[in-house]
Amino acid sequence: VYNEGVTLKAKLIDGKFPEYQRAIPKASEHVAMIHRENFVNAIKRAQCVMDAKHDGLAFDFSKDSLMIAGKNADHEQSEEVIEITSSGIESLFTIGFNGRYMVDALNSMDTETVKISLNPASSALIEATEVCGQRVIMCMRI
Repeated sequence: VYNEGVTLKAKLIDGKFPEYQRAIPKASEHVAMIHRENFVNAIKRAQCVMDAKHDGLAFDFSKDSLMIAGKNADHEQSEEVIEITSSGIESLFTIGFNGRYMVDALNSMDTETVKISLNPASSALIEATEVCGQRVIMCMRI
């Protein structure tokens, strides 16, 4: 395709498209419903002590609250607690996520409440309560 000094070239790749569905976690018994805007704001406040190299936040889920904690190399700390509605979360468990990735995923959704299906060993599946897709965030060691 050519249009006023711009040329677009495309090449068909012969092969099978990867099975992307395998990367999407299956439904989990650990589910949290969180007000999206409150969640984004809490993550941003917890990130205030983080730097570009170290953006891993600890997400401590309990039955009715979520504590988001950050700690930098200078041992400065931040903690934010927000209310959640959960099912399958009976005791406290911690999972680490990159705060920037989580904020980006949440900001790309146009919904008031998000449903997070958690797999403490590997990932989180973020779904909108209204129709606007799914986001997968891989966990990280913190």
